[in-house]
Amino acid sequence: MNIFFITTVIFILINISIFFFSQKLIKIFNTYDDPDTQRKFHKKKTSLFGGTIILINCLLFCIINLFFFNDEEYNNSFLTTFIIGCTLFYFLGLYDDKKNLNYNYKFFIELIFIILLIFVNKEIVIDKIYLDFFKYEIYLGKFSFVFTVLCFLIFLNAFNMLDGINLQAGLYSLSIFIYLLVLSEKQLIYVVLIIALLPYLVLNYKSKVFFGDNGTLLLGFVISFLVIMTAKETNYQILTADKILVLMMLPGLELIRLFIIRLKLKRHPFSPDRRHIHHIFIKKYGIRKTIIYIQLLSVLPIILMNFMTNYIFFIILFNTITYIYLTLDEK
Repeated sequence: MNIFFITTVIFILINISIFFFSQKLIKIFNTYDDPDTQRKFHKKKTSLFGGTIILINCLLFCIINLFFFNDEEYNNSFLTTFIIGCTLFYFLGLYDDKKNLNYNYKFFIELIFIILLIFVNKEIVIDKIYLDFFKYEIYLGKFSFVFTVLCFLIFLNAFNMLDGINLQAGLYSLSIFIYLLVLSEKQLIYVVLIIALLPYLVLNYKSKVFFGDNGTLLLGFVISFLVIMTAKETNYQILTADKILVLMMLPGLELIRLFIIRLKLKRHPFSPDRRHIHHIFIKKYGIRKTIIYIQLLSVLPIILMNFMTNYIFFIILFNTITYIYLTLDEK
């Protein structure tokens, strides 16, 4: 039996165990999100165990590869960076879940963590941008470091803003991992992440667990890191900058819109409110249609670009116009 099959079976068994023992694990974890009737309208306090499910899988994947299988696809620098990044961002999010960390402090800590990770592994630095639609390549040179830090920071906070209702962030993450699974040479890590998301999605659908900031910051890092590493596998020629834009478009548009609205209202750009896309859609369409429409906005462009590679620019343009139209009358 090969490594791929053995690892897959191991993680299926691990996640079946997590699912069936979830109630005991939730009690041990003992971190909850309480409804406040102002911004959080779930009916009862809900566990923020979602991020822990992902962390368990990420750490076990690295440990198994480092000490048992020594898979050549995942070198020590890849696995070390992955372990450190997952751990740092998970515990930052967990501390925020428990203590409600100041927005500025949280942003500053994220910045420090990203800089630290780049010093640990310079392979994650983005040194150029290739736009497939225009067949144009941009070498970043001395701006590579700053650009990489900005990319991490933007997506970390954009992904955090996208989370808000059941299944939203989980299904979005699932679609990205499936896409990268098809595209990347390092398929095993995506199989593990997909398996890890399944118990979370079932428990989240039943309103038993949320991601919390521990989950969104962890997954924000995981997605950012793996997208960069996948792009660099083929010198940016397969997972190009315009394809990455499609993958990350919905969280990015949410970030831009909410920043503009909050700055106009003279509020902190990271301050929580009820102006997110899911809040707008719930008022208009109800919760079930909201889940469907948001998934269409995030997943449909990813599907389309697989069949319409030469029209990626128009997919981006159409989705952006659709997003603006659907959120334009928000008060």
